[in-house]
Amino acid sequence: MRERRDSLPATVVAKVHREGPLSLLREGPGWVVGHLLTAVQLASIRRLRRFRYRRAGLVAIPDPTATIEIDPQAVTHIVPLSRFETSFPRRLLGTVRGGDWDRNLPRIENQPKYQACQARVAGTPWTDTGIVDHLAAELERVDADTIEHGCDSRAALRQRYEGERETLYRSLRDEGYDRAVSPVCCRVHIGRDGRLLFGSGGRHRFYLSRLLGIESVPAQVLCRHHEWQTVRDSVATADSLADLPPEVRTHLDHPDLREFPLAREAPSDARQAGLVG
Repeated sequence: MRERRDSLPATVVAKVHREGPLSLLREGPGWVVGHLLTAVQLASIRRLRRFRYRRAGLVAIPDPTATIEIDPQAVTHIVPLSRFETSFPRRLLGTVRGGDWDRNLPRIENQPKYQACQARVAGTPWTDTGIVDHLAAELERVDADTIEHGCDSRAALRQRYEGERETLYRSLRDEGYDRAVSPVCCRVHIGRDGRLLFGSGGRHRFYLSRLLGIESVPAQVLCRHHEWQTVRDSVATADSLADLPPEVRTHLDHPDLREFPLAREAPSDARQAGLVG
């Protein structure tokens, strides 16, 4: 089932719970204003895209403000932002695009932050995982805002990992994923074949959830491949399961289709086998 994002007050409470009150003092009014603008922008984008996509013939028009429940284990690859013409991931929320952006992608397991999270889960302190050294080296050649939320020195990076990242790890390990604290874990793309692909946001939260075996987390969907969108449209417009071709039936247990009654009503064993109808 799809859910809308929580209000700004709930998001503020979640941030304080997750990162501590100092996070608001550090990021200040800019963070609040940014989230307010994002909410307004998303509402505007939703209206404009709905009009444009409807004119283009799409039926199951994506809602950029909605979330879906995903299994972290099902996400094995990451889509670099360089595959798109924007440097702001949120501009991709609820978009539909063709092309080869979903092919030849790097694996999550090869990402430095994932490897650091893997080492931490195995018992290695953050400062011994190599991630602080790696990111400190990156600071010398890349804008700090693209590295670790504005950390501009090795000392700041170390403090971030020993503080907020350690708190996040222990919370997920000991209490599991708390949707009241983090109503959105991360943002994903969906490829032509329905593959869930990591996109942006909540990288450590998602990586740690995956490594700790957490079975389900809430995610927003950035870009859907046009070929996958045709699957959504087919499920949305079919009168019965028998109207769906076999290649569509195999996807009926996909989290991006659970908003449609036809997918929710299909027997789970038949959905997985693609034999419904």
